[in-house]
Amino acid sequence: MTRGTEERPSENNGIRRLFLLRHGKAEKLFEGDDRQRPIKTRGKRDAQRVGAWMQRTGLHLDQVISSPALRTRTAAEKSVKAMGQSVQCIHDDPCLYDGQLVDLLNMIEGVQPKCRHLMLVGHKSGLEALLHYLFPVQESSIRMRKGALVCIDVMSDWSGFAPETVRWVEQITPDQLPEKFQYPAPNGDFWRDRPAYYYTQSAVIPYRMENGLLEILVMGSSSGRHWGVPKGIAEPGLSLQDSAAKEAFEEAGVLGAIDGVVGDYDYPKWGGRCSVAVYSLRVTEVLAEADWPEFHRGRRWLSPDAAVACVEQPELRRLLSRWLQTVKA
Repeated sequence: MTRGTEERPSENNGIRRLFLLRHGKAEKLFEGDDRQRPIKTRGKRDAQRVGAWMQRTGLHLDQVISSPALRTRTAAEKSVKAMGQSVQCIHDDPCLYDGQLVDLLNMIEGVQPKCRHLMLVGHKSGLEALLHYLFPVQESSIRMRKGALVCIDVMSDWSGFAPETVRWVEQITPDQLPEKFQYPAPNGDFWRDRPAYYYTQSAVIPYRMENGLLEILVMGSSSGRHWGVPKGIAEPGLSLQDSAAKEAFEEAGVLGAIDGVVGDYDYPKWGGRCSVAVYSLRVTEVLAEADWPEFHRGRRWLSPDAAVACVEQPELRRLLSRWLQTVKA
C-alpha cells in the first residue's frame, strides 16, 4: 500500500497514531518452548534501524505493548532503546502472542486516552488479521514482512477504534532503511555500526572492606576468557550512575551505593569510539546465584593489586590504579 496523506498527530487535532511492528528474523531450529525462541542478530539490528528511523522523524512512544515471546520482547526493547527511550514504556500482553482478532481489538480499545502514540509488537498472523480487518478493500495486498513497521492514524479515542476511524499512513521495511546509524542521534553527520546510545557506556568498581582490608570484586567476561569489572552500554532513560549500578547488579550480582566518580576513558569499537564513565560502588549486599541475572560469569573478591593485574583494558587499569592510590591515601 502507498503512503497516505499525512497530518501529524497532536493534542490539537485529536489524531492518534498506531504502530505495528513485526519481529524480525528468528531462529528456526529451536527445540524448546516457542515463546523462548530467540531472535537472530539480523532481527535485532532491523528492530534498531526501525527505532532509529522513528527517532529521526521526531516520534516519541507513549506506550508499547509486546507479545511475551522472547523474540518480540527483544525486538520491542531494541527498537525503543534505538529511539533513545526507556524500556519502562513496554509491557507484555498474551493476546499479541495468541493473535486472536477480538482480543487484539479489546486490548486497543482499552488503551488510555492520554496515549497518543502506541506501538504493538507481535507476530505475522495476528498483525495481518488486524490489518485485514481495518483495511478490507486492500486485504489481498497487505503483508507484514519480517521486521516491518506499519503506521496508522486513528481519528478517535482508542475506545472508538474501528475501520471507519483509521487511515493508512505507510509501511516501513528494513530494506528501505540505512544499514548504519547516524551519530550523534538522531541526525548527526557520522554513520556508525550500532545505534548512537551504544557509544555512551558506564563501568563500576565494586569494593568492600573485609577485616580492615580493601577488596575489589571482579567477574568473568561474557566470553569467559578474562576477568574484569562490570561495564556496559548506558541504558536510555537512566543516568550514567544508575546504569553503572545496574551493571553491577546484572553482571556481578551485587547491590550497593555509587559513592564516587573514578574517571572516564574512551576506546575504539563498532566503527567509532565509546566513551566510558567509571564509578566506585560500595557493596552492601552480595546476591545469591538464584537472584543474580548473569551468575554464569562467576566472580571473585581480590586484593587491589590482584584486581589491577586482571583488568584487561589498559585505560581502565590505569583509572583503577589511580583510584586505589587515592583510597589508600
